[in-house]
Amino acid sequence: MLLFGCSKSGTDTKLDPSTVNYQMRATVNGQPWTNVSWDNSNLAVTWSKDSSRPVALWRIKAQNLLRAESIEFSVIYNTLTLNANYGIVYPFYPQDNGFYATFTSFSNVYGGTVVGNITYPNAQARFRITRFDGVKMSGDFDFKLGRYISPGVWDSVVVTNGIFTDATRQ
Repeated sequence: MLLFGCSKSGTDTKLDPSTVNYQMRATVNGQPWTNVSWDNSNLAVTWSKDSSRPVALWRIKAQNLLRAESIEFSVIYNTLTLNANYGIVYPFYPQDNGFYATFTSFSNVYGGTVVGNITYPNAQARFRITRFDGVKMSGDFDFKLGRYISPGVWDSVVVTNGIFTDATRQ
């Protein structure tokens, strides 16, 4: 009787998610969500500032490439206020202050307002920046957003317990 021994290939690059310090975590429709790359490694959460318009547009974005999903916040204010709770306020582009959130899953975009100003009737969002030193930004969030399917028919996404830490400038 012959026994053959096999050794595990050294090319497996999958990481144990519990050992990675993800920059964004949340619960999406009851399931854990993190910003993650194809190999389960940490994918950067970024922020950017566009000052080319009358009111500055700040964007915070995270992606989960394994699930083809992203979370993005747009905060339209010249200055950010620490520990202020921003809620959904759609600006009259480009000169008014406002805030909105989007969740994208594959090519499905969830938000509070869709093309033609059709508004998701149950849209809610809370977004707060708890630390910002000009380089790194941290905070927390939750939201409920919808995706228009047909008149009176919506799909929704509920995100709770969201946090982001040390988002860096894009």
